[in-house]
Amino acid sequence: MADESTRLVSPKNKLEKVVDEDGGSYYAWSSLEFPVLGETKLGGGRLVLHPLGFALPHYADSSKLGYVVQGSGKVGMLLRAASKEKVLRLKKGDIIPVPLGSISWWFNDGKNTNQDFTIIFLGETSKALHSGDFTYFIFSGSLGIFNGFSPNIIAKSLGLDNDEEAKQLVKSQTEAMIIKLSIKQAQNMPNVDEDENMITTFDTETSRPDVKVERGGEALVVTSEQVPLLEEVGLSGMVVRVHERALCLPEFCANSALQLTCVVRGSGNVEIVGANGKSVLKTRVEEGQLIVVPRFFVVSKLAGEEGLECFTIITTPQPVISQLVGKSSVWTALDPHVVQTSLNISPGMEKRIRTNMSKNQIFVPSSN
Repeated sequence: MADESTRLVSPKNKLEKVVDEDGGSYYAWSSLEFPVLGETKLGGGRLVLHPLGFALPHYADSSKLGYVVQGSGKVGMLLRAASKEKVLRLKKGDIIPVPLGSISWWFNDGKNTNQDFTIIFLGETSKALHSGDFTYFIFSGSLGIFNGFSPNIIAKSLGLDNDEEAKQLVKSQTEAMIIKLSIKQAQNMPNVDEDENMITTFDTETSRPDVKVERGGEALVVTSEQVPLLEEVGLSGMVVRVHERALCLPEFCANSALQLTCVVRGSGNVEIVGANGKSVLKTRVEEGQLIVVPRFFVVSKLAGEEGLECFTIITTPQPVISQLVGKSSVWTALDPHVVQTSLNISPGMEKRIRTNMSKNQIFVPSSN
């Protein structure tokens, strides 16, 4: 059993490299290294595509949200029961839902010359083969589904002349999951459907934040109201960017949802408090670490010198995020006499606290 004080945060530098090819790599946060993923039925992975890198068509056993942390590229997605794929353009800061069982491919088309196309995937694994881990079913390549079938089945299924032709087809793509296309192959890739882009993805870089505090930070929650596909996925997303040495005030999800957070950039300190006022996490985090916030637990983040950017999934498409303190918090909503009695403080102290809280909404800027 992991130390109670650290079990909710993943170990540093423990991403497992699952695939490493000329076109790019895929990494996973393993439930073996981070057991709480299995306990909470959550999971995470990172796809890195080099220029002209192409992730072969596949589907997975889990619903996920993808968050682009670097570069740009294309994704083709065939939703369950759909007869035609959607081809979308993704860029840094975009969020995209990936429903359970949907078929997708991912491609770094080189629009950002010499820059990798990197996507963080966070999701829930309640229906997965292995709780806490994503399993992918790939259509081609050395790990492709066809490899498991007899040549006779493949030949009859595809209308090929003989078993030998079926064997050649199965072995024609030798890479495992990610390949690198030629320039000619890249030019023949399908064009983006701009209309679908507007309703299937969400741009957190240029959208107006839900909250923005000068020298404090920005927060934006993406729900099924903005992206209807999130209703099918059963998740919502949140991006929080805390400025250097600023504080993101304590908050909790009031409608019984788990939160899984990835530190995308920077570093800082994270504290989580659970039932009976017990501190369950008090640690420093840095880029690449995951944090699990259990249902109803309260979390706060204090950014380091370079700031702190976090991408979070919440296990409901319509989250209710409540602030413990601050302008729109629980305490400011309660009657002053209730606050006085509950905290056993004087009217003057209650007024002072209420006045101070009214100055801050989610973020407290650094004092220097």
